[in-house]
Amino acid sequence: KTAYEIRNCDWSSDVCSSDLPAVVSELRRRAPGLQLRVHEGASERLASEVADQELAQAIVTEPVVDERLDVEHLLEEDLVVLIPDDPVLLGGARHVLADGPVGLADLVGQRLILPPRANPLRTEVELAARAAGIELDVPLEVEGVRLIPDLVAAGVGVTIMPETAAPVGLPGVRSVPMSDMPPRRLALVTARGGS
Repeated sequence: KTAYEIRNCDWSSDVCSSDLPAVVSELRRRAPGLQLRVHEGASERLASEVADQELAQAIVTEPVVDERLDVEHLLEEDLVVLIPDDPVLLGGARHVLADGPVGLADLVGQRLILPPRANPLRTEVELAARAAGIELDVPLEVEGVRLIPDLVAAGVGVTIMPETAAPVGLPGVRSVPMSDMPPRRLALVTARGGS
């Protein structure tokens, strides 16, 4: 029985979080002696670490703009808006967000919770808003997606996130489809000329 260790195989914290258990399970079935180390982190940090050859590869959110990286597109996934289940937290008895699907214009006047400006998802949201002539209010930036749904449930604001990163069954939160955002693109990045 041969044991393998996969090193430097990284996923950003919001990439494939719902798919990762199935991937690991399949790897364990195919290679029972496999040792796997998974790192989570923001896409922009992981891409930088691959470019600096600290990591061999990473799965990150596109767009990736770094000439030191080879970028292989893997898949696309839809974006959703997470809203508090309590309509009072949205500012009214029955709010347009509660009925969905939601467009960017529907988010005007809402407090958005998004990743920092360097994050690819944030870049996509801001580019789409600018193209639509919309100004969004982002009073809270959070790196990583695990805390954001809890903040939405607490009524701090609403967020846009990948459908696969949206928690299933989290009390106080509803997921509503987006109507006017392109799907998020995921890519495998590898350092050019790296080993």
